Amino acid sequence: MMLTLHWLGRSQLFCKACFQTRVQPSVGPQILFRRPPAWAGKLKTVKTRHFHTPVAEAAEIFSPQNVTVKHFCKLRTDPQHRRVSQTVVLVGADIIEEVTLHPRPESPIKVHTLLHRNGFQPPPGCRADRVATVTSDVIEKIVGLRTSDGVQVVAEVDQPQYVSLTNRPSKSLQRLLVLERLQDPGNLGTLLRTAVALGWDACFLLPGCCDPFNDKALKAGRGAAFKLPMAQGAWPDLKEVVRMHEMQCYGASPDKSEADTDRHTYSEPASITQPPEAASYPLCIILGSEGQGLSKTAAAASRPLAIPMSGAMESLNVSQAGAILMFALGGRTLELYKQVGMNLQQ
Repeated sequence: MMLTLHWLGRSQLFCKACFQTRVQPSVGPQILFRRPPAWAGKLKTVKTRHFHTPVAEAAEIFSPQNVTVKHFCKLRTDPQHRRVSQTVVLVGADIIEEVTLHPRPESPIKVHTLLHRNGFQPPPGCRADRVATVTSDVIEKIVGLRTSDGVQVVAEVDQPQYVSLTNRPSKSLQRLLVLERLQDPGNLGTLLRTAVALGWDACFLLPGCCDPFNDKALKAGRGAAFKLPMAQGAWPDLKEVVRMHEMQCYGASPDKSEADTDRHTYSEPASITQPPEAASYPLCIILGSEGQGLSKTAAAASRPLAIPMSGAMESLNVSQAGAILMFALGGRTLELYKQVGMNLQQ
């Protein structure tokens, strides 16, 4: 079968049929892109055979300078490269198995390339278009660590798509986590992991947040970004979601005294010491950046919410505060307390 391909130089060809870039067969297949770059249509075209069908048989990669290894490294470090390829790198057998075997029903995950150390068996049930064994030097290059003894396998998988929350049925969005200007990927990943664990419905990322598919965020979240529906947008987009679902907005304040200033139009500041029944309505919690907290826009649009503390500690880490707030206002607080009590009695 003859297809029109774009000549990229250095023996690389870009196929308009399956949107992949590979080198010529004599060099060996290497996946670079799954979607056509904007500049693809401007390049010279040539005729060749459609040689780059998905490869299932095993291969070996010995050099850290291999094209596939460089592609993995760029996916890990460059958000622009992730946006172009629409794929991300997962590191470690546990997270790969968790993500690929238990994805969101509406967003199945495809594994494009799986690289593992020689002698290590890939996660059972994890099927990839291409599987290759690699050396320790290659794993260390991809992971970005001097020692990677605990890492046996890495994979390139589809990046989940952001969703629209305005189109969801009203009863399917009762608890929404909103993050604003959250720059630390470890905190962001931890918050996503907590939201999944406590049964929150979705997350909305406002401008200024780090990439949730950053390698550190994926590691901290244990793949939660693949399980929790996520939307992103500006304040008008969030306000439309809040209006459509008739949600009450709460903004996390650093301490109780700030909430007590009542700088908003609410008659009483919120407190998580209220009975769990008070959180039976749709709501969202807005968490701000680690250093600056909520912006003026967020503070004006939300009711201040504080965690009572003894005063011996000035504040909590944003991921710690978010976990406490999501537990307290998750709508299942009484049920969770009962489960804890039953476990203690056993």
